[in-house]
Amino acid sequence: AKTESVPLGELKKLSEERAAEALKYKATRDEESIEILDIIVDNRVYDIGTLFNFGGTQGVLSETCKNRTINSLTSNLNKCKSNVTTDIQALKSVLGI
Repeated sequence: AKTESVPLGELKKLSEERAAEALKYKATRDEESIEILDIIVDNRVYDIGTLFNFGGTQGVLSETCKNRTINSLTSNLNKCKSNVTTDIQALKSVLGI
């Protein structure tokens, strides 16, 4: 009953914190390992472009790396530009921004 009044984002944060604490204190053997885990957890970065793949740019980047065609990267990304803008506007609309 108590969790019903807690916003979903807060529940997720709490469960992430509990998982990090469990990992830190149950899966580590020494202080150095705990410090390393703290550094990793405290420096997480979320790339919104990767998460949402605006305009299919993630595929362009992957194909460029896979095919080693770095010279065409700029032109291929420019081809996606209008799709990126469209996808960002769609996301903003969904979020009410």
